[in-house]
Amino acid sequence: VPATLEGLTDTANGPELTCSDPPETDPPVVEVPAFVATPDGYNCEELHEDLQVRWKVDGDALTVELVGRIDDEVYMSFGISGSDDRTNMVGADTVVCDDRQGDFRAVDYYMISRGQCSNGQGVCPDGANGLTD
Repeated sequence: VPATLEGLTDTANGPELTCSDPPETDPPVVEVPAFVATPDGYNCEELHEDLQVRWKVDGDALTVELVGRIDDEVYMSFGISGSDDRTNMVGADTVVCDDRQGDFRAVDYYMISRGQCSNGQGVCPDGANGLTD
C-alpha cells in the first residue's frame, strides 16, 4: 500500500520528504458485474477477463451462452473446432456476436478456409457459402 506524501522540508542535511502510512480503511467493495454471475444449473468457463462461455445440459438439449463486454464495431466468437482432436479454424462452425451501434447480432459462420469471405470461400456466414445450418 503506498504511503501518503505530506511535504518537502529543508533541513540542515538537505531536503527531506515526509511521508505517512495510509489510514486504515476497509478494502473497497467490488461489485460483480451482472454478466459474470452464472445462473444456477449452468457451467461456465472464462475465456478472457471480458468473455465467458456458459453451457447447460438438459436431457438431450444443450444450451450455450456467449457472454461478454465488447465495444462498438468489435466482435466476439465461439464455436466448435474444425478438427476432432485439436484446435482448428478451418472447418470450424462458430457464432460471431457483435454490436453495430446498438444493434446486437449473433450470426452463424462456417470457416471453409482462412481468409475473408469471397464467392462462398473463407470465413463466411452460413448461407453465403451454400450452408444453412
